[in-house]
Amino acid sequence: MEPIRTPSLEITDSDGNLRARISVDPDGRVALDLADALGTVRSRVSVGADGAAGVELRSDQGRITTLLSSGAGGGSSLELLDSEGTSRASLGTWQDGSTTLTVNDGSGSRRVALGAFPDGEAGLDLIDPNGVQRVAVSDRPAGPTGITVWDSAGVLRALLAHGPEPDRNSSVEFWDATGAYRAGFGHWPNGATGSELLGTEGLVRTRHGQRPDGSTTLDFWDSLGQYRLSVGEGPEGLSSDAAWPYPQPGSS
Repeated sequence: MEPIRTPSLEITDSDGNLRARISVDPDGRVALDLADALGTVRSRVSVGADGAAGVELRSDQGRITTLLSSGAGGGSSLELLDSEGTSRASLGTWQDGSTTLTVNDGSGSRRVALGAFPDGEAGLDLIDPNGVQRVAVSDRPAGPTGITVWDSAGVLRALLAHGPEPDRNSSVEFWDATGAYRAGFGHWPNGATGSELLGTEGLVRTRHGQRPDGSTTLDFWDSLGQYRLSVGEGPEGLSSDAAWPYPQPGSS
């Protein structure tokens, strides 16, 4: 039996309505279209001249609602669209080795991004309607690993993190609306644990915690950075209101 050779083949139902079509476009893409009883194409399977393949699912209005594709050079993705044709979610693996999931709002703006990347980093980003990143949960090979929060102006305001060592062990840190570091609580690689408050001038004003030598203190500086007072218990168990020198602010 000789094969049928034609650039386009159409199949109709008993009433003559078009239900399926196989065709080759001028650009070399071959496609199979499947239509409902009203003649609206509801599904398309295609392979491009470059080898890229795709599957489209369409609404009863003929709009694409689901798109599954595989690129010619590698990578594949699944995209979901709403009834207005706006992309609302996509999941994909890409040629660079990354894998991502994104979720968009009704205007098509990205609001959530989740990904894993070739360098070992993985993260979750939350973005507000104005396109400003507000929250990041991340794990980075070189650190830090934790949660970062920005305000609506994009200014860093808070961080809960571990690493990277030797600069940080684990800490909670806060910034004001101008981006100035104002407060922190943490445990540091040198063994110190404690909290610190900074003034608007950016200088440490108060620290409370345990130093690496085992002493526990409450310390104060003035607005010029001058060390003024220490109350605590020394490493030998001695108590005092100013019995031993304290390192300069910013040192461990």
